[in-house]
Amino acid sequence: MGSDSRRGFLYRTVQVGSGAGLGVVAGCLGGSSGSKKSKPIKSVSFAGTEVRFELTENAVGKTIKLIRKGSEESIGDRKISGEKTSIDFSLVKSTSKGTDPISSGEYLIRVVKDTEVVYERSITLNPNIILTDSGIFDKSNGSGKYLGFKLKNSGRLPARISYLGIPSGVPRPSKPPSASSTKGSDFGRIDSTSTNRQKIIQIGKSGTFGLGFNPFIMESENQMFNHTVGNSSYESRRCDEKQRKATLVIGTSQGETLRKPFKYALSDDMKSISGLTGHYYQCGSFSVTLPQNQSKENKSG
Repeated sequence: MGSDSRRGFLYRTVQVGSGAGLGVVAGCLGGSSGSKKSKPIKSVSFAGTEVRFELTENAVGKTIKLIRKGSEESIGDRKISGEKTSIDFSLVKSTSKGTDPISSGEYLIRVVKDTEVVYERSITLNPNIILTDSGIFDKSNGSGKYLGFKLKNSGRLPARISYLGIPSGVPRPSKPPSASSTKGSDFGRIDSTSTNRQKIIQIGKSGTFGLGFNPFIMESENQMFNHTVGNSSYESRRCDEKQRKATLVIGTSQGETLRKPFKYALSDDMKSISGLTGHYYQCGSFSVTLPQNQSKENKSG
């Protein structure tokens, strides 16, 4: 296994073999067609928004295609000339809203000479989102704090984060992800990259996202009384410091869902806040204990 840092990307490369177990290691091609001697593709690697095929001399004069299995949808095709030692295919597509990764699933790498298929292998492409860090950040305007989460994509496809929220277990839950819409919840990307608007995490890269609101704000007196101890008026009540459980949910446009249970506690004196949309109650401080460094626990779609 080696690496190639051309064009600013670090490509992880695995040699193509013909034994069982191919496709288990990231970067390997699974399945086989044709003899080892006539194999036109030497290795495959992933970085950024691309997949790269390293070629042998047997690829010259042939056309290499990347096709979605079962639909014959072509991601790209390239006629190979004598000077080519590698080719790249983009794993993102242009849409009316900008740029989106292609769909997860099984794809075929097909090599054609004239109209004859001389080589074909299958490969599974999907993102893999991992939570690597979390923290409490100050808002830039000094109006409060919010939760931030650092995510890494260790998969074989770029990932667009379509949902990040806490749909239950907190005083002010996020709107749940909709089956008919990918608009997602009120969240944004904190770190500055050229793909902020699309919320895309490239292969091998990380991105930091934050909730756009405080999930621990209470919107009614009943909520306030359920989380505090003390006298009847909110001015003399104190947040109860109990450990409570909730779940962070992160979703991608490809249908992958990461669920992270966590614990939180609200403490200090209760405060009354008047906002543009109503009257709220807020504890003086909060703490969050959230497990890290775990890959996806649930997959849908």
